[in-house]
Amino acid sequence: MRKAYTFVCIKALALLFIFGLIIPADKYTSAGMSAPPAPLFFISSVSGNTKKGRPPVPPAYLTITPGYKKVILVWGMPINVKIYKEEYYRDINKNIKHTAKKTKPASHSLLKERYYTHYNIYITKTPGGTYTKVGFTTTTSYTITGLTNRTVYCFEVTEENSAGESARSKQACSTPQDIYMTEKAPLGIAFHRIAIDKLGNVWMTDHANNSVFILDSDGTIKGIYSVGKNPQALAIDTAGNVWVANHDDGTVTKLNPAGITVGTYHVGELLKDIAIDAHNNAWIVSDRNIVELSPDGRLLGSYIVGMSPGNIAIDSSGNLWISLYQEKAVVEVKPTGIISALYKVKVTPLIIAIGPSDTIWVGSTRSRKIVQLKQSQIITRQGDFPAISYYDTYRGYYPAGLAIDALGNVWISNRGSRQVVELDKDGNLIGAYNMPSGLETGRIAIDTSGNVFITHPNDNNFTEIVGVAKGPQYLPYKTSMVNSSCPNAIKGQKFSMSVFQAGHSTNSIAIDAAGNLWVSNNGGNSVTKLSPTGSIIGVYEVGQNPVGVAIDKSGNVWVANYSGNSVTELNSAGTAIGIYNVGTNPVGIAIDALGNVWVANYGTNFVTELNPLGSRIANYGVGNKPAGIAIDASGNVWTANYGSNSVTELDPIGTMRGTYSVGSNPYGIAIDASGNVWVADRGENAITELTNTGLTKGIYTVDNDPASIAIDAAGNIWVTTFNSNSVIELNPEGCIVAHYSIGKCTLGLAIDASGNVWSANWYNDTISKLENVSGGPQYFPYSGPQFPGGF
Repeated sequence: MRKAYTFVCIKALALLFIFGLIIPADKYTSAGMSAPPAPLFFISSVSGNTKKGRPPVPPAYLTITPGYKKVILVWGMPINVKIYKEEYYRDINKNIKHTAKKTKPASHSLLKERYYTHYNIYITKTPGGTYTKVGFTTTTSYTITGLTNRTVYCFEVTEENSAGESARSKQACSTPQDIYMTEKAPLGIAFHRIAIDKLGNVWMTDHANNSVFILDSDGTIKGIYSVGKNPQALAIDTAGNVWVANHDDGTVTKLNPAGITVGTYHVGELLKDIAIDAHNNAWIVSDRNIVELSPDGRLLGSYIVGMSPGNIAIDSSGNLWISLYQEKAVVEVKPTGIISALYKVKVTPLIIAIGPSDTIWVGSTRSRKIVQLKQSQIITRQGDFPAISYYDTYRGYYPAGLAIDALGNVWISNRGSRQVVELDKDGNLIGAYNMPSGLETGRIAIDTSGNVFITHPNDNNFTEIVGVAKGPQYLPYKTSMVNSSCPNAIKGQKFSMSVFQAGHSTNSIAIDAAGNLWVSNNGGNSVTKLSPTGSIIGVYEVGQNPVGVAIDKSGNVWVANYSGNSVTELNSAGTAIGIYNVGTNPVGIAIDALGNVWVANYGTNFVTELNPLGSRIANYGVGNKPAGIAIDASGNVWTANYGSNSVTELDPIGTMRGTYSVGSNPYGIAIDASGNVWVADRGENAITELTNTGLTKGIYTVDNDPASIAIDAAGNIWVTTFNSNSVIELNPEGCIVAHYSIGKCTLGLAIDASGNVWSANWYNDTISKLENVSGGPQYFPYSGPQFPGGF
């Protein structure tokens, strides 16, 4: 009987070890035993006080590393804590089925193992919210996959053993990153500069192999093309041609979109950077100067700009901004190559980029600072830049790449910390993205989907951070729909100009049948009448802050009074006939073939129609902040909606026919003989051309802040540019054919019967006359009244 009892006890404890069971009884009965050889069992006891009775302790130092749709959690083990484990073996030589020992016996193989302590992982999407257990582990790290990128997750960890579960660790939160690293670029050894074409292809220079790679956005190589020696920089023009600056042999290689070399041009020594302006001219930085090439590679100029020029960027006015790293300065150069100003930045500048509103951002190679220069706050162009701000790059020693997205957020690749940092336009930190495997960062480019691409110069690949940027890379000098076949703008074209005093803050111009000019004086609450030769005939009071002017078939002058919320009617002698209330802040004014007066009310988002006697017919809703107004040959009324970036079309009885998107802050508007609608987009420094059905036909870059538009009898488009102090002429295809420097702050515009072009110079209180330069008188698609495109 004693023997049987011993056998039962032994078997019970064996099962304890084999299956991890704790049997509180002193006997165990087994059935189903096999024939000899009989199994052999070992007996041991486990003390709960030594292995499982220690109270659990909350883990310490919980840290999180974010990754692509995952996070990696790591925590510290509490001090003086040991993780107990038992291992189970099979002894084949002695035909022992199962053995339980703390150390592996000879000739035994591991069968299973059991831990007496583990860690529980808890997760929530709401910091401080309800947690859910997501898993457990016996180590001090845990990887959680399948998470949503750009979503905040918070975690807590507990220790658990047979004595229970500990309190939770301190909460730690993180956001999975949208990082994707290609492994499909094995042939490039030293990817350096990067640019993205309008089809989303990624172009990169490989300076170690004297070549340029083109890859799709997933990293698949589409082509490898030989260029010059040690290619340093590249840029893409509006036709998709790729221009490459080759450092060591001083040449520029031009490739067409298919990668075929179409030109090689020797321009200087030690080329460093390249940029393309709005006219597809290439500007190249060499070790000593900058060089301008035409789209077909002809040398247009070579200019000395300072010591040690580095990188280059071009603003919306065509001005060049170049970093001078030895001088710790940034130089501004006019499109003519003349230095405008030199600004000390107190750091060693290298990389440079331009954001919306022509804000200049400069990265310093030897500091943790990024420098912001705001042109909008410039009072004088002498000495230090008057609006310089310095922002921390957040652990980013040696920023190597810089790009600005469509909303003005700043992307910086920090070579020293191997991460990419995103700042808002005011320098506040938005996010930081660690590179995979600690790769060294290089240059940055952003595609139209908001994907951010970063080169790794010494690691044979690049990283894509998916969909995190706010739109495509901001390039103020480049508009995708610019007519690439346009000739260069004529800089300093010879012309005859006269300037005449008119009034205070001259605004708009209209010309009557006798050729007399009627000019609204916004600051003088008056209208000035001048003869065709510019002599003042009279100055007549109207309402407060007059803006738009139009003339009806009878020669009566109608003036929109912005602050007076009214329209004043004068006869041809300047006598006030009537003053009529309209909406809030009337700006644009036009008169249809029936003599009805249409007024765009900037402050109330509607158009008011008055009959020829000044009585109100109706108000019609349009877009936000309508400014310019024009009427086509069918009597349809078109408004440029400054606040909603759109154009609204009304039929002759005021029914809305459609609202169409254009560029940013549309202002002036005019209609050509084919019924195409031309709109001045002040916020984008461009002109948008729409068909008569509202489809975008073209977008054409002009100078800074285009305001008014007029179209001559030959179909040429004339534009005043308020901040560039100029008048620009485009042909009917949207190509710039002439550029005239006029008075300061050009605003209103009109063309007389002799083809003279008149502009109102708001800041100078004058009007300028360009003699016999247009293709005939201003074109009006409706009969009789004259109105210069809204202003």
